[in-house]
Amino acid sequence: EPLTTGNWQQWQAAVEPYLRSKGYWRLVSGTKTRPATPGGTPSAAALAKAAEDQEAWDDLNDKAAGTISLLLSDAERSATTAKRDNAAELWTELKSRHSANEALSRLNILIDLINVRMKPGETLSAFFERVETILVRLKDSRPTTGYDLAAMDKELSVMMSIFALMQNSSCSTLVATLIHKDNFSDPAVFRKDL
Repeated sequence: EPLTTGNWQQWQAAVEPYLRSKGYWRLVSGTKTRPATPGGTPSAAALAKAAEDQEAWDDLNDKAAGTISLLLSDAERSATTAKRDNAAELWTELKSRHSANEALSRLNILIDLINVRMKPGETLSAFFERVETILVRLKDSRPTTGYDLAAMDKELSVMMSIFALMQNSSCSTLVATLIHKDNFSDPAVFRKDL
C-alpha cells in the first residue's frame, strides 16, 4: 500500500525492512554518505578510486530514491519532488511530514477499529485477532511520555469530531485542512479553527 496521509507507521514498518533487504537502508538512514573526493594532491589511482566509489554510491542512491518514490501515493510523490534525488533527504522529509502529526495516525487507527467488522466465514478467533492487532497498533502509536488519560480524552474529542465531519462529503475540504493542523490535543483550539 502506498504512503498516504495517516498510514506512516504501517508504511514505515513495511518499507524499512524492504529497503534493508535491497541493501539501501544504510544510505537511506544517512549512515552511508557519498564518498568525498580526496583532499591535497592525491595520486591518479586515488582519484580514480574515489570517482568509482562516488559513482557506485550515486547508483545506489538513485535506486534507493526510486524505490521509495514508487512506494508513495501520487500526492506524496508530488509533495516531495524537491527531495527525490537524494534517498536520505527524501526519507527525512517523509518522516518529518508524517511524524509531525502522530495524532493523525492514531485517528486513522481508531477509524480502523471503529470500522472493523467480522468477515463472512471468519472465525471468532480470527476476528478477535484482527481487533487485537488494531489495538496493538493504537497502543504503539501513543507517545511514550506526556500522554495520560486526560490528554487521550482531549485528543479523542477532536478525533471523533473529525470522524463525524468525515461522514459528510460536503465537509471534505474542511477535514483535509483540519487534519494537517497540529491541534489534536486541544479541543478548544480545534473548535476555534472551525
